[in-house]
Amino acid sequence: YIIKEDNTEEYVEVKSVVLCDFEKNNYPSFVDPEISRLKEYKKAAIFPDGFRKNKNVPISERAIKHIETLSKIKQEQNINTSLYFIVQRDDCDYFKPSYKDQFYKEALKKNKDFINIKAISVSWNNMGKCNFSKELPVII
Repeated sequence: YIIKEDNTEEYVEVKSVVLCDFEKNNYPSFVDPEISRLKEYKKAAIFPDGFRKNKNVPISERAIKHIETLSKIKQEQNINTSLYFIVQRDDCDYFKPSYKDQFYKEALKKNKDFINIKAISVSWNNMGKCNFSKELPVII
């Protein structure tokens, strides 16, 4: 929760993104990657990713609850809400929800009109300093 300089209120959720998709037949052998479905490959930062025993449940029920809570705040209290995906790499062209978790993707799609969704790419130097790289397009 933040109060901006102009005294407006906003609820903000921040997610850290470390993964990307891969071009078909062009990925390290030690990973089980998400493969891009684009005809002309552009690297996508993806969220969420994780292990689950059952494919019929979300990777993170808590992450979906965060989306629903932000949407509810905007709709019921008319307070601005934002969801920031901080991409911890600077080699991606855009951000998208992972197709491995259709529950999360559908929650984003359903609530996108009530939440300001942004993806920010950062880079890290060898001294551990984080720098803004660019804002990435978000494709849901």
